[in-house]
Amino acid sequence: MSFSTETLFAGLPDTLREELLMEYQHIVTNYYEGRWGPSELSAGRFCEVAYTVIRGRADGSYPPQGTKPNPFDGKCRALEKETSLERGLRLLAARILPALYEIRNNRDSGHVGGEVNSNEMDATYALTASSWVLAELIRIFHDTSTEEAQEAVRQVSEIRTPVVWSNGSIRRVLKDGLKLEDEILLLTASAGNCSVENLVDWTETSNASYLRKVLRGLHKARLIEASDHSKIHTTPKAASKVRELLER
Repeated sequence: MSFSTETLFAGLPDTLREELLMEYQHIVTNYYEGRWGPSELSAGRFCEVAYTVIRGRADGSYPPQGTKPNPFDGKCRALEKETSLERGLRLLAARILPALYEIRNNRDSGHVGGEVNSNEMDATYALTASSWVLAELIRIFHDTSTEEAQEAVRQVSEIRTPVVWSNGSIRRVLKDGLKLEDEILLLTASAGNCSVENLVDWTETSNASYLRKVLRGLHKARLIEASDHSKIHTTPKAASKVRELLER
């Protein structure tokens, strides 16, 4: 099944649909670039729009834009009593959203002097939780399978980052003419973390020794952390380089 921003959530007002997908795309892009704080902030805005969509489904009509409910956790708890809603929205999404919102609201991504600095662990939760909520909304709104909803989420996330394509365990850079070091940065950023073996497979290089040499150079430049060859990931220093490659 193929989805696009035009076919996803066609029953929603255009502005509300665009807000939902745009905030999710911001979460993904910021996460790939190692921008933990902005990714978490986008997750907070995603929560507000997702709540608006679910509230609208319960009410039978949708406002043109997302709104900030106050108090957020209390309004989400009220959704649990809306028996007209599907259980995935009423008992799961309505409970996930407050926890996701808390990442934005009471860590330092949303306020100065927060209890915990913005970090990869929180940003990873924000990405995973928002992906689940979006997939559940797609599954319910489009009456499709969980697998097809997950594939739709992958397609949505690639709208902003079409240079990297993945299918199961396969991951490829689709842009031609890039140096191996640039491919490695894009692949590592898009995967979150990966191994040397992954990068050998994904780049389809015939010279694994040269790839390891490039990895050492990127590690020395502090663009990646490769001391553990089974868990290689980009560093915040790589963010501007990754952004440049995505937008080139």
